[in-house]
Amino acid sequence: MTGPGTEAALIRPAKPDDAPAIAAVHVAAGSETSTGLLPDAVIAAGTLDKRRARWACILGDPAAAPGVAVPIAEARGALVGFGAGHARRSADLAASGFAGEISALYVLRAGRRRGIGRGLMGAIAAHLRAVGHRGAGLWVLRDTATARHFHEGLGGVVTGENEEVRPEGRLVEAAYGWHDLAFLATACDPGSRRGRGPPQRTPPPTTPASTASDSRSVTAHSTPTPAAGRTAMSCRLNGSVPGVGPTRRVSCTATAPVLA
Repeated sequence: MTGPGTEAALIRPAKPDDAPAIAAVHVAAGSETSTGLLPDAVIAAGTLDKRRARWACILGDPAAAPGVAVPIAEARGALVGFGAGHARRSADLAASGFAGEISALYVLRAGRRRGIGRGLMGAIAAHLRAVGHRGAGLWVLRDTATARHFHEGLGGVVTGENEEVRPEGRLVEAAYGWHDLAFLATACDPGSRRGRGPPQRTPPPTTPASTASDSRSVTAHSTPTPAAGRTAMSCRLNGSVPGVGPTRRVSCTATAPVLA
């Protein structure tokens, strides 16, 4: 049921012809979220042409990005957000015992306060569970307080921190993880009281550290883009949590926005 302040959102798996729209959201949401938190040169490096080429490759050539799930969110016929999840590629997350990785979560400012970030997180968690992953982690800018509040509200626990010094400036990220993806899926459910439940108690699975490079992006061969523009929402859904599979429509109630 919908009411004042609600809007239907469609969350479905991305298709190859969604690449240009995903790229546009990637650039716009990245700028909206990261301005003032990342050096301007880092934000400017993520050009629309680069994003288009990357997403066309990911969605058009499964061999280039095996196992990547990309759910997208549409409102009133326009793409307003997307996420990405896959087997972990970050060596630091692997060392913390996470087999899955959430490498992207972007929502345009115009689409915030509608539960879209929560719906996308639920879709990614559903995919990772379906392919056999028990837990997952992600990276977020350490100083993005609202993003950290969002992840902690979904039961995420801090597992580490990373500092990277670039010619453009210094970047510091915090790692969050869920040792039990079933817990995350429940936290994304509208009946979970906005995800603020008891802490996770499931111990981490035993996972050997990866020898692969830490790309922190949805393609292992891409230039690293740590946490730039990840965006999320702390909102309560009035519908079921969508999975990465059949298209489902959910109705989302506006609450407070956060950025991840």
